[in-house]
Amino acid sequence: MTEFARLLVVFLAAVNPASVGLAMARLDADQDKRGRLLIPAVAAAAALVVYAAAAGLAQPLLDFLDIAPESFRLAAGVVLAVAGASAIWFGALPHGGHDRGRHSTPFVVAIGLIAGPAGLTAAVSYSADEGFGHTFAAAAVAVVVTGGLLAARPQRPALDAVARITGAFLVAIAAGLATSGVRAI
Repeated sequence: MTEFARLLVVFLAAVNPASVGLAMARLDADQDKRGRLLIPAVAAAAALVVYAAAAGLAQPLLDFLDIAPESFRLAAGVVLAVAGASAIWFGALPHGGHDRGRHSTPFVVAIGLIAGPAGLTAAVSYSADEGFGHTFAAAAVAVVVTGGLLAARPQRPALDAVARITGAFLVAIAAGLATSGVRAI
């Protein structure tokens, strides 16, 4: 498997488009058709900016915090494992906000759902280890897939099953990432 393909699998699991789709379905059950297309598009664009910043500033951030990339890899593994376990347990990403229907904003979807803790820690960790280019490209593909899925509005039972299976893959990826961090330390 090529490096980019490996990173693409990681980011598809970390972003978990099906889980985001389930959470979005709960947030915007009464959205009008325009909002159902506009919010995913703007949210995906905003999430791309956030992923670019996370991947681009990974090494300066770790240097500023005085954290070795290997140590952050271990921490990222823990965050990914928690996100994966949450997806297995709940299906949809938990969302504690009060944004419903027409009050859902692209910011809530972008930062709270598409660019969540798992995806952002993966972006920092992999960018510190692998570089910006492949890391951001893989994150961008995952964001575009998620945006397309949000606009398409597939059936909830299918999303639930895929979200939980993706969560299981994320736990396995997290175990590998954490193990790699421990071995490198």
